[in-house]
Amino acid sequence: MLFRAGDIEDLAVKALATLDQPEKAAAIRANGRRFVEQERNWTNSIANYKSIYGKALGRVIR
Repeated sequence: MLFRAGDIEDLAVKALATLDQPEKAAAIRANGRRFVEQERNWTNSIANYKSIYGKALGRVIR
């Protein structure tokens, strides 16, 4: 479910539309969980910050 950033009304409309489609709830949950497990994990989080900390420290962090 995507909504316009900062638009509370759009969020409410999308949330209510999602609640009106319970048959899609399992797929939405599964897709959300898969995204978090694949993208928002410790390994990826560290990889995103290595170059930033390396630049701050003036060296390459492996």
